[in-house]
Amino acid sequence: MKFINALLAAFAFSAVSFAQKATIAQPKNGANVPIGGRVTIRVETDQVRFIDSPDGKVTHLGIVLDISTKSDTNQNITQILYKGRYNPKAPNASSKQTEDFTVKIPIDFKAGQAVLRSYHLAAVEVETLDNVVYDTSSVNINVVPA
Repeated sequence: MKFINALLAAFAFSAVSFAQKATIAQPKNGANVPIGGRVTIRVETDQVRFIDSPDGKVTHLGIVLDISTKSDTNQNITQILYKGRYNPKAPNASSKQTEDFTVKIPIDFKAGQAVLRSYHLAAVEVETLDNVVYDTSSVNINVVPA
């Protein structure tokens, strides 16, 4: 019986870890963002519902949002736009959890194609198993002169 409980916990942990991926929902791929302007980055996560057994909990530890140039060379320039807490909320029980971050595109950022990226860290606890989950998400945008 202990083996079956451990196996159920492992499967639940795998499913929860996968479900906790935070993705950039806004802006969409190909959006135009002005240099020096403000942009709202919406990050969303699926809600996790634990069944009666195993019991578990997800704690979002934080998020980093950055922007980098997209060029043919390896000399991409990356600038951090936000680093800190990630505390997504859902407007109702059937929707995704989201949080909006309003950030400013640096005034010295080069116009052209760029990548907005998120780095998300969460702690997942399922019965006796604890693990830290790390994931990334990105969208391609166009940085345009203001």
